[in-house]
Amino acid sequence: MATEKLQMAPQDLEAEQAVLGSILIDNKALSLAEAIIKPLDFYKPAHGLIYKAMLQLRDDNQPIDSLTLAKWLGAEDRLENIGGAFFLTGLTELVPSASRVEHYARMVSEASQYRSLITIGTNLVKQAHSGSEVPSALLAAIPTTIGSGSAEYKHVKELAGAVAESVKTILEEPGKSRGMSTGLSDLDSYTGGIQKNDLVIIGARPSMGKTSMAIKISIRFAKKGIPSLIISLESSGFDLAVRMAIQESKVSGSKYQSGYLTEIEGADFVAATKTISGMPVYINDSPYQDAYTIMASARHLAARHGIGLVIIDYIQRLEARGTQSERRHQIEAFCRRSKTLTKELDCPVIILSQLSRKPEGRLATKYRPILSDLKESGAIEEEADQVWLLYRPSYYSIQTYKDKSPTEGTCEIIIAKNRNGKRGAAIRVAFVEEYMLFGDLAEQGDVPF
Repeated sequence: MATEKLQMAPQDLEAEQAVLGSILIDNKALSLAEAIIKPLDFYKPAHGLIYKAMLQLRDDNQPIDSLTLAKWLGAEDRLENIGGAFFLTGLTELVPSASRVEHYARMVSEASQYRSLITIGTNLVKQAHSGSEVPSALLAAIPTTIGSGSAEYKHVKELAGAVAESVKTILEEPGKSRGMSTGLSDLDSYTGGIQKNDLVIIGARPSMGKTSMAIKISIRFAKKGIPSLIISLESSGFDLAVRMAIQESKVSGSKYQSGYLTEIEGADFVAATKTISGMPVYINDSPYQDAYTIMASARHLAARHGIGLVIIDYIQRLEARGTQSERRHQIEAFCRRSKTLTKELDCPVIILSQLSRKPEGRLATKYRPILSDLKESGAIEEEADQVWLLYRPSYYSIQTYKDKSPTEGTCEIIIAKNRNGKRGAAIRVAFVEEYMLFGDLAEQGDVPF
């Protein structure tokens, strides 16, 4: 009868002990090890506990040696769990110096990653056999940070320090938005800007300016040196680059499309292409993208170049299969993963969304959109931190607002949801269709850009 060979989980106990011994020899080695491994990366719980105690002693400005460790572990009633004080004194005898601590830490990290891969692979095999999820959903759920990161936690005092710093900023610069600026002053003032972990939905009927708004924000971030990724499920990368150049040059888009530019306009347009060439903006216009390829693209760029903003244009073009109900489920799952991505990459995600045809039937309210007009709304509404609905009355031949001001050259950004602030306002901004450009409303007749 054949017997299966029992395999032990990947581990390197000698490397784990070498890391701990190196830190005891030279406390500065802890900073080098900390950049590579966390307590949960240790296979032997006792080793992870000692490493955690070392981190705590360091944070308390205490020396790290066998005596202080024994005292800390004893106070926690954990000294016997690691083998007693005798085990601690023996750690320094395993390594001649602390010079190779990074090498030992990487060995520990690799073993931890192998264990994580085994766990993920085992779960994937089970789910694939059961057929409970479509393949793209299983692939999108694979974490990119293999190891103990997802199991880490923070004491509130770490977060409280950041809050205190934000208060200092408010006192030093009253009225300044805490988030990144969109380039639209009234919008920033009302929403507080775009926060790092925000999932922002920009919804509108066709031709209202969703993509133009997204490009403006991307350019705004780029000029601050913040890299952005635009995942275009509709327009080609070339078309998006043209839009960027039009916004930068303020050359008529219709004149460019018709092929009639003056020498000056042509020179301005070429100059704009040189400007955008230096911007940290990346475009993925690959066809037939699903949740997995989109998430993988964002993670890949983050690993290679860093990333500060992800834009997805637009969600209804997401490759999804099955019945209408199944498609809705897949889009809602994608929204949840997008919110998770904001925390994973520590950057905002902006999703453009088409609105249903319902506003077209609202003659009494002059076709104004509302939150429930989001197509396949469900989790889109639930997961979003902010939802902005774009509304241009002039598109419907409405010439004036209620206050009798002209609608031509303007757009209202309706704040349909704002998780951390006020909602319901309609922020009126300028929109010059020829330039595909949003801006603050001009005062006293000045040019708004």
